Amino acid sequence: MTEEKTDIEKKQKTKKRFKVKRLLRALIVISLILGVLQYVGINYALPLLKDTICKAVNKSSGGIYTMNFDKFEINFLTKSFEMENFSLVADTAVYLKKINEENYNKGVYNISV
Repeated sequence: MTEEKTDIEKKQKTKKRFKVKRLLRALIVISLILGVLQYVGINYALPLLKDTICKAVNKSSGGIYTMNFDKFEINFLTKSFEMENFSLVADTAVYLKKINEENYNKGVYNISV
């Protein structure tokens, strides 16, 4: 009877060890996947997004404004983004050319934060 109990206890312990090992492997794999995604995001996706935003501002303003910033971070948990050394600079030569050709707004602004 005691031998049966020890056999059952050994089987239960091996099942628990197997579950713990399996959980640890899953956590390691998830950590590696998140690390790779973070690396790809920081080194490839964020510069591409920065370039796309700058081009969109330039295109939507008709070439009058150029947007620059040094650091761009996205926080998905708080659904926010952060830019450092942000500047929105007007090209006055393009503005003067556009104002003579079309009915453009009289104001042009330079913003720097």
